[in-house]
Amino acid sequence: MSRGKVYISGPITGIDFGNRFAFSCARNALELCGYEVVDPSEVQLDDEATWTDYMRADLKLLLDCDFIYMLEGWEKSRGARIERELAKNLRIKEIDLDEESERVKKRASEDIDVDAYYDLQITMGFADVAKRLATAISRFEEEESR
Repeated sequence: MSRGKVYISGPITGIDFGNRFAFSCARNALELCGYEVVDPSEVQLDDEATWTDYMRADLKLLLDCDFIYMLEGWEKSRGARIERELAKNLRIKEIDLDEESERVKKRASEDIDVDAYYDLQITMGFADVAKRLATAISRFEEEESR
């Protein structure tokens, strides 16, 4: 049973491979926590599509969600800031993945699938690596632009 639908928000434009590694790690962790995940990094429009076209498509997806999860570095992304503000105004609750991980750990003593629990721990480790990598790339790009 799904805990609800969650939209992953974070920087895509200007990051290698559209930041798909971070989105993928978040997707896996959120799915293991019981959420149905909406990943805007998977949106594919035609080659002529603009940033605005992608934002319009992504915002339509967000409107159908119960929750939003903000990836590391969202503050520097114009699109992610717009998504977060819209979610806040529509009372779409922001998820804290650390709190979700703790919730799952508490359930571990109950009836959780042990393999799923270990998968969550591995995914959380990858998510942490992805966050650190995104931060390092961002710092590197800032240094190069100077």
